[in-house]
Amino acid sequence: MKKVYSSLQDLSHAFFYTQYDSENEKRAASASFCGNVFYSYYTTIGYIYEDKNGKKTLFCSYSTMTSTTGKHLSYLKRACPFEVLEVPFAYGKNFPGYTKSTEAAQYIKENFESKILQDMEAQKRYTRKEDREYSKSLLDRAASFQKITGLKIENFKKYQKYLNRALNSEFIKAQEAKRRANAAKKAAQTKKAIEKLKKQLGKTPLLDSINKYCFNFPWDASQEEKTKKDLFIKSFNVQNPSFVTIDSAAGIVKTTQNITFKIGDILPALKLWKHGKNIIGLKLGFYTIIENNANIVKIGCHNIPTENIKALATALL
Repeated sequence: MKKVYSSLQDLSHAFFYTQYDSENEKRAASASFCGNVFYSYYTTIGYIYEDKNGKKTLFCSYSTMTSTTGKHLSYLKRACPFEVLEVPFAYGKNFPGYTKSTEAAQYIKENFESKILQDMEAQKRYTRKEDREYSKSLLDRAASFQKITGLKIENFKKYQKYLNRALNSEFIKAQEAKRRANAAKKAAQTKKAIEKLKKQLGKTPLLDSINKYCFNFPWDASQEEKTKKDLFIKSFNVQNPSFVTIDSAAGIVKTTQNITFKIGDILPALKLWKHGKNIIGLKLGFYTIIENNANIVKIGCHNIPTENIKALATALL
């Protein structure tokens, strides 16, 4: 039996919250999932791994494979409420639904071993930034995979030593120092531009700015406006932020991840938050409040800036 979702956003969220119901397969456009396996066309690109203690990790493909698959991966990672690790999946490889974690982990382990061997055999000089970034990320992902699964990747330590030697030349160290200096300069410029934008927005209510840049932003906006949108989102200093606003006519609040709640359903939690009460563990529909601090309120997969929650409480309470 198949269930069809209206959007990839809805499908991606359903993967993490409804995958164990009685439906056999769920689909939206060219993506689908069955049990703990997510597919782009007929290739496995996502797998919910569960360790012996019940802790879950999303293993997803680090290769976009195609532009469409890249979109599927973007939605999938944004919807994930727990840790995400990008790992090597092969184009065309198809896990059956409800594949055991031990079987999936073994397949991924073998893929890591193949990628590591290929990278060492290439004997790169590492004068290209792309080569350095690929090899270092491959090593970091393999290390995280071993920690999560407890499996040992063949040639991992040999690869560590190989990269330590290959990336330790004076030229490479100079290139890395230059990259860090450029990154610091760019960060300073961005900070200055954000402060300028804040002054321009002045006394504009925050929800109005959120509506403008995050919900109603026109597809044909000028480059200047696109830059302002980018700076506005960066101004909250939240990784992969989601935003929430009010649709008074419909009596709902909605997020930039296409999730909606009736206003009345969120008011109890919002009142508790406003009065400084503990809200960790509270449920909002399928979603659990995981984190609450001066910077973000994390609800499921939503990293909502605390300033956005404050503006929501001001408008509704």
